[in-house]
Amino acid sequence: MKKNKTGTPTPTGTPTPTPTGTPTPTPTGTPTPTPTNSIFYEIVYYGTTTYDACFFPDGNFPMTGNYPTYCLSTVFTGTPWVSIASGNYVLEFEGQIRNVTHFLGNNYAQTFDAGCGTCTTPTPTPTNTPTVTPTNTPTNTPTGTPTPTPTSTTSSLSYSNTRFFFGNSTGACCIAVNSPGYYVPNSVDPILGAPQYIYQDAAGTIPFPYSYVNDVVIGYPSSTYSYNSSTGQVGSYVTSCL
Repeated sequence: MKKNKTGTPTPTGTPTPTPTGTPTPTPTGTPTPTPTNSIFYEIVYYGTTTYDACFFPDGNFPMTGNYPTYCLSTVFTGTPWVSIASGNYVLEFEGQIRNVTHFLGNNYAQTFDAGCGTCTTPTPTPTNTPTVTPTNTPTNTPTGTPTPTPTSTTSSLSYSNTRFFFGNSTGACCIAVNSPGYYVPNSVDPILGAPQYIYQDAAGTIPFPYSYVNDVVIGYPSSTYSYNSSTGQVGSYVTSCL
């Protein structure tokens, strides 16, 4: 009897897996911060005139500008402005000045000038020395040469170099340097009373360019009076530095 042949089975191959690629992550860039421009913020001095702002300021407080620098800013903000009287003022910062306008109740002052000016040392006002009229020497006569009468250069005004302190505000008077002056004494109390007029020169023609004067009589409390810079007349009592 014949045996059946058993065929060799065809091997089945294992399929090769298709590789899956690892996705490359998209890098996220660090965002560039938007630069913020700093604005001016410093303590600034102020006064009613350039001289006051530079040398005898009425006060100072922190002010914020609207641009990075003092000279570029046109608006200067600060809380103390609210209680400061309306008017034109001069600001000073590191020797540079700005002219500003302010209205009572606002917390800012505004400038319309073209930029910074600078503080300058004031030129002292020269005092006029009265011209002495020469006396003619008389012709000698046989009876002898008469002695010429000397002319007097003494001022008719009183003088003090320690008594008067000027300023354009009462506060400025209290910290001012004493100013030598010629004055017309008080008609009621020539020693302790406030002078009637005060001048820079012995002839009594040049008043001081300020709005107030502080009169300090040694041994007595100081008194601040209003002062007329056009006529040199001393006005009414305002306050005291004590």
